[in-house]
Amino acid sequence: MPAPHSLALTFALLALPVQAEVHVVDVSGQGDFLDLPEAIAAAVGGDTILVRAGTYSAFTLDGAAVDIVAQPTAAGAVVVRGGTSLRSLPAGLSIVLSGLSLESEEANEPATLSIAGCGGSVRIADCVITGVDGELAGLGSDPSRPACRVSGSSTVAFIDCDVRGGAAGGDLFCPQGTPSAGLVASASIVEVHGGRIAGGPAPDVNFPIGGDAGNAVELLASSGLRAYGATLVGGDGGDGDLTFTFCSCGEGGDGVVADATSSADVVGGSLEGGAGGGGNLNGAPGSCPDGVPSLGNVFFQPAPLRSFESARVVETGGPITGEVRGVAGESVFLVVSSVPTLQPYPALGGTLTVGWPYFLRALPAGVIPANGVLPFDENVAGFAPGFGALTITMQPIMSGPTGRWLGTPSVVAVLEPGL
Repeated sequence: MPAPHSLALTFALLALPVQAEVHVVDVSGQGDFLDLPEAIAAAVGGDTILVRAGTYSAFTLDGAAVDIVAQPTAAGAVVVRGGTSLRSLPAGLSIVLSGLSLESEEANEPATLSIAGCGGSVRIADCVITGVDGELAGLGSDPSRPACRVSGSSTVAFIDCDVRGGAAGGDLFCPQGTPSAGLVASASIVEVHGGRIAGGPAPDVNFPIGGDAGNAVELLASSGLRAYGATLVGGDGGDGDLTFTFCSCGEGGDGVVADATSSADVVGGSLEGGAGGGGNLNGAPGSCPDGVPSLGNVFFQPAPLRSFESARVVETGGPITGEVRGVAGESVFLVVSSVPTLQPYPALGGTLTVGWPYFLRALPAGVIPANGVLPFDENVAGFAPGFGALTITMQPIMSGPTGRWLGTPSVVAVLEPGL
């Protein structure tokens, strides 16, 4: 393990020219607020909302540059229930959602998480996001909803998230409806760094047929996707009854589907269609087709895993610990900044997520050992006066015989002790 280095200079220089307060939300009453909407109403740009374990109401951030971070604890997850919306964030500002579990049962919501009209940076890190499942409605089913819908936004990144589209509704005698995608983007640029996005599954039924599954990602209206080290997989098709000749199965969902105006570049990770369901096909048991990895202008480039994973929340005076994963023998340098960006560097096999100013850019983290995992341990010193929290992005740059490469980043909230 490399010797610890002090980050005191980093945080003194990265501090923004406004005071950043921390608001604690705790459903048990041990914080500043009981629920998220009231904390958001009290926050100003640059503030951080720290959320303790519990279930909370959905919220809207309308033009507000506020970071919302779940406090890691053995007490359980931070669950946000309902349709959450991030909208109208001006260019030059940023939002971070970190460590939240977002879910919704609201059929009137366009998605569990909607991001619209954001010219600034939106980073969704280490979140679990589940689409709205379809529900039975008479002899049909209410449609499911995607986990994430991004529209008219230019700088959106999902980092190490687990995303699943809504499942179709249905039962023994009811049609299935259609499962939804994990992510739908319209007129937007979206990046996915690590993690998994899956289409919604179709349930198994006895009559009349198992439904087709949802796609992992759908790109519409001149959208672009760049994915690095991520798993993008269609949902699994539903099974139909094996007894009756007219009870067929459902097809698996596709990986990434781009319309004629959109495109995607997928580097490393996996791009897969979902498994087709089983049923009685022409009087004999069989399986429906699996989904395809991609449709449209989607380009896949195999690449080894290069990533940095760290604790999501740390305190000043303590360490930032984590792991760099990569190719044995490559040297690792870390760049760190509180200023986010999404600047593609195809020659480096990735996108730079760490904006100006750079700090620690020349700090060597070490050399990737034979097992491909390099431990990382950095001491964190105090902030400049008046700051309770700062969100930083840390990204590895690997250097070896085959060239230089960007790894997937980690987003870290650094807090003063005692919060």
